[in-house]
Amino acid sequence: MEKLSHSGLMEQSLKETTFYMTSAINIINKELGKSYAENHPELLGAFMQTAAISNLESVLLNKLENIENAIDQLQ
Repeated sequence: MEKLSHSGLMEQSLKETTFYMTSAINIINKELGKSYAENHPELLGAFMQTAAISNLESVLLNKLENIENAIDQLQ
């Protein structure tokens, strides 16, 4: 995996945020009715925050597993 530049990381963050927002709007509106997400920005924000935290959890778990494997190889 290549390291991204600062601008590359910013672009990636914008793409991820757009994905979270679009997904949140589609899911909320499907479950609760047309335009519900747009009319309840607090729910949309909470949904996006939860999705981002879940993604961070997955990334951190993966990195910790990589560290654990590297330590195991040293022993």
